[in-house]
Amino acid sequence: MGGADRGEPALAHPGLSADASGGKNRRRARHRHWRAGLQPHPCQRLGRAAHPVLPGRRRRDVFLTVRRKPDLPAQVQRNVEDFLERIRAREPLQFGFDFGLWRDENINNASEAETVDIPIFGTTLPFTLNERPKEAWVARTGANLRWRTPVSPQTHLEVRTGAARDTAIGEPDFNRTHVSVSVGPRIRYFLGGAGKPLLFGQVNVDVGAQRHWRGGDAYSTTGWLGLGVDQAIAPNWRIGVQASYWKTAYDEGADAVEPTGISYYAGVSRRIGPGWLTVGGKMSQEMAKRENSRWKGREASVSYGATLWRDFNFSVRASLGDREYEGKEALVQERRSDDIYSINGRLSHRALSFEGFLPVLNLGWSRTDSSIVLHDRTVRTARLGLRRLF
Repeated sequence: MGGADRGEPALAHPGLSADASGGKNRRRARHRHWRAGLQPHPCQRLGRAAHPVLPGRRRRDVFLTVRRKPDLPAQVQRNVEDFLERIRAREPLQFGFDFGLWRDENINNASEAETVDIPIFGTTLPFTLNERPKEAWVARTGANLRWRTPVSPQTHLEVRTGAARDTAIGEPDFNRTHVSVSVGPRIRYFLGGAGKPLLFGQVNVDVGAQRHWRGGDAYSTTGWLGLGVDQAIAPNWRIGVQASYWKTAYDEGADAVEPTGISYYAGVSRRIGPGWLTVGGKMSQEMAKRENSRWKGREASVSYGATLWRDFNFSVRASLGDREYEGKEALVQERRSDDIYSINGRLSHRALSFEGFLPVLNLGWSRTDSSIVLHDRTVRTARLGLRRLF
């Protein structure tokens, strides 16, 4: 598949175009002149990052060299960086970092309520809760690796692994560590043809596992299976569906509360202005031996993400959901029912990037209103992270 088919610039490198009248010699001379600084690199002359002739790794080295030139015009530098991002996206082996810093206002996940009414002998008595929410700064350090290899012209096998450590500064009992690995195929296909527009789609299958530690102790292991389909239905419309299954086993505690879950998601996306608007719905369920650990939930969500003025990137997502639990909680002898609201946003600007790393600000707010006051929660997050561009 050619560069134009992949959305890359289809311009040929002027210094590498040969013709019948000694093009080979001119090609070598132009490359020598560029290396000697006697003429601008073709990317500078074109104002485009177009170099489809050289192999991917060699292309990356060439454009990294061009990017370091002190007299490179700002517009050309940005074109070169865009092309470096596209090269990285197609590399079979990718290594990234996950850094972040935020303030957690309830790191111990304590109840917001100060008292709870407990039924005793036909009446209710208020009891004071001793545990109060704790605040702490949390620093995340992590790394991730993605490797993919072609299985057929339309199928790639993809392996992902990652590890992250959330360090609660001054509260070591609430440190969190996660290690995960997943593997599965990515199958591309298209509908249409024979005079009709081609509508591209992709099937994703994943099998994975994640290991959790809390404080310094092993906490749980979760395994999952996921199947997703993303399909274009018109030039500016897409639909997506996903099904997931998971099973969690705890290192300590009763087997009766270990959950097995399943969820189904469906959404439709429409290009509006410079970005995409997505509306979706999800149904989830977790099963366990203990009746009051079983629940069913629903969620509706809407999101929009776009890039403005080429440099400012933002996305926002809002959701509304509920959960209904089956059994009564022993302490209050009531069935639990939660209403959950959330809104999250992400902001970044390319002018703040440095050597291929872009700061990203993540903001979030969620509220759980429960029929049992013990489970009322308000969570606010403001996290600053780093994203690798190239």
